[in-house]
Parts: sequence; structure tokens; C-alpha cells
Amino acid sequence: MRVLVAGAAGFVGSNLCDRLLADGHDVTGVDDLSTGLLSSTAHSRRSKHFRFHRLELEGGGLPELLARAEPEVVVHAATSGDPGRDVAATVALVHTPARLVLVGCASGYGRVVGPVGERTRLAPVTTQGAVEVAREALVEAAGRRGLRAVVLRVATVYGRRDRTGPVARLFGGAPLTGAGTALRDLLHVDDLADVVVRCLDGQADGRRLNVGTGVGTSDRALASLLAAALGRPGAPERAPGQVAPAPMLDASSARRLLGWEPVVDLASGLARTLDTT
Repeated sequence: MRVLVAGAAGFVGSNLCDRLLADGHDVTGVDDLSTGLLSSTAHSRRSKHFRFHRLELEGGGLPELLARAEPEVVVHAATSGDPGRDVAATVALVHTPARLVLVGCASGYGRVVGPVGERTRLAPVTTQGAVEVAREALVEAAGRRGLRAVVLRVATVYGRRDRTGPVARLFGGAPLTGAGTALRDLLHVDDLADVVVRCLDGQADGRRLNVGTGVGTSDRALASLLAAALGRPGAPERAPGQVAPAPMLDASSARRLLGWEPVVDLASGLARTLDTT
């Protein structure tokens, strides 16, 4: 299958490219390298079935690239941290004639307690959360015009090539913020890649699916696991502040519809991450 990955030089996108190539797909990677690293595509660039294009999604060159590459599926894993650009990139991508898989996040749920299902009302409390709601709305509107698409609301992802997430920060020696008791649903990037692959054939078209483990891990517990894995004695340093609570995701819809289960437990996932840093 011909797949175009937007955000191919980012943490998530580069891992998706690796998995898609391993499964035998032809992959076109697109990234403007504003936050991604070309070096992240090094493994993919060894394959004759991978082509990389440096391109701003919102810059006007996307339609020509889509016409040349003729992807059957577009995987939107591009984020820049700039709300305007992220919305504009999604505006550009929803005009694809191909199937679209939007790799989003769960921040649109806002502050909620307990396992969260897809029917939970979206109530973002951050700019990122509001952007996620806007991106989903764009996909939904395009769906009414015929776009075949699935939206993935993804938990906190970690793994190889992560440079900014909580695991990467703690691995780099960053202090715990506040008491370190805020919970996160931590999902290994290999499990995320697996659910994306299961969406390629269209069986999840028209759906919004949570993608997470449903298990909450505090930063304090995460720091302890990392300290043990790295052989660092003592407690981590602390910094004042608060961490906004993140939702624990009920991914039963993905399990039922796609037969997907997260298989990488946290201890194994951390070991994989440390082996590749």
C-alpha cells in the first residue's frame, strides 16, 4: 500500500515510517524539519521504498505532492507546537482524496477523572486541547463531503527518538514538578504504530478511537522506574509547580473494532527506550 506520513521526521512519525516499511508498504515521508530531525529518518532512508520530501504542509505544495505520490492512505502525525500552523496543516490534509488517519492526542478531554470513553464530552482547558478539538472538527466536516478518515485520540506516547515527553525529560535528569503525583496514561510508540497499521484498511473509517493503556502512572513512580533502570541512587530533584492531570483512556472500542491491545508494558517499554538512547 502507498502511504504518506506527514510529520515523518518527528518522534511519532519516524517510528510510524519504520513500522510501515517493515510491513512492506511504500512510504512517502513529509516534514518541514521545523521541529523534526532529518536524522530521525535515517533508518527509513535505507529502504528503497521510502522517499522523503521537505515541505510545509500549509505552504501550498501539498496538492502537487499528493498528485505525484498517489497515496492510498495519509497518516497525519505532524505537529509544530504552533496552534495556527497545526490547524492550517490539517486544513490542507483533509482535502486529500486518500483515506486519512489523524494521529491526535487526548488533551481535548480536559480535566477528567477515571477511564474516559469516546462519548465523554470534549472540554479542553489548554491551547493544545482546543487545537485538537479544532482538528477533529475539520476532519468531521470533510467526512461529510466524502473524506474517509479515522481520528485517534492518543495517550502520552514515549519510546525511541522521543526528545520532549515526560519519559525523555526525566531520563535527561529533569526534576519532578510538584509532588509528582499527577497520573499519565503512558503508551509505547510501538503500540501506537500497531493501531495505526490496523486503520489502513478502512475498518475504522468514520470513528474516533481512544488509544491508550487505561493505566495511570505518576511521575514519581516513573522516576523510580527510570532510576532503577539507570542505576541512579536517591530521589529525583523537585521543582515547584503543578502538572495538569491527563485522562486515562478507555480503549475498548479500538480493542473491539480493530482487535488491538497494547502489548508493551511500562517496564519493557522503558528498557526498549533506554536501549535506543
